[in-house]
Amino acid sequence: MISAQSFVRAAQERGFWLYTGVPCSYLTPFINYVIDAAELRYVGVTNEGDAVALAAGCELGGRRALAMFQNSGLGNAVNPLTSLNYPCRLPVLLIPTLRGEPGGPHDAPQHQFMGQITTRMLELLEIGWEYFPADESSVAGALDRAVEHMRKQGLPYALVMKKHSVSEWPIRSPPIVKPLAEPVARSLRLPPQLAASHPREIMLRSVQASVRPSDIVVSTTGYTTRELYACGDRENQFYMLGAMGCASSLALGLAMAQPARTAGKPRAHFAGQ
Repeated sequence: MISAQSFVRAAQERGFWLYTGVPCSYLTPFINYVIDAAELRYVGVTNEGDAVALAAGCELGGRRALAMFQNSGLGNAVNPLTSLNYPCRLPVLLIPTLRGEPGGPHDAPQHQFMGQITTRMLELLEIGWEYFPADESSVAGALDRAVEHMRKQGLPYALVMKKHSVSEWPIRSPPIVKPLAEPVARSLRLPPQLAASHPREIMLRSVQASVRPSDIVVSTTGYTTRELYACGDRENQFYMLGAMGCASSLALGLAMAQPARTAGKPRAHFAGQ
């Protein structure tokens, strides 16, 4: 196991400046560290394809970038990897996490199939890869091989991260809290003292209090889904286990297909992250 600091600092020495991606618990130490580092940038996105394209744009502008996400999002990244990075020879460093690792730690069922085919997908995409370094002494070598491959081939390189590869790193930067617009606060029935600071549980309970039994609530994967269930399981709540970033699209499809659920007006609530 290595520290987030040791990897990020070694990557910084090799020119990596921008970090972008979709959250995964395996990646939390990196996200926390980079957010706290004033000289680095972290840009969170909702779709892995966006992360790859953003990193490619940074590379096109002359600075190295790293895109990181769950292996379940590798499918979303196929389009830019094959139609942008490959023909334009825009190398970015990828860190896909190996959720559902065959023979590895127990994981949620939605990760099982992708865990079996992750490395085969990378090879099919002609993306060089190796496993993420397991100890401090391996960090420099892994990064050097990645940089050399990207320089020679002009193509992305992937460090496939297994569970427990990076030790915890607490975030130190205070959260940026933006007050809700007054109409939104009223519609969610938020007490005035909670309008500016809205923890997820309060928001989810407010959504539950605002919807009718005929309404449909779609919650995104991860803690949002788990916490909504903990706030109270209901027949009108659909919990997305996978397909990160697609909850709003699923909710829109439901609303369009079931307009009668709200007297002719499509209504499907989206509980995001």
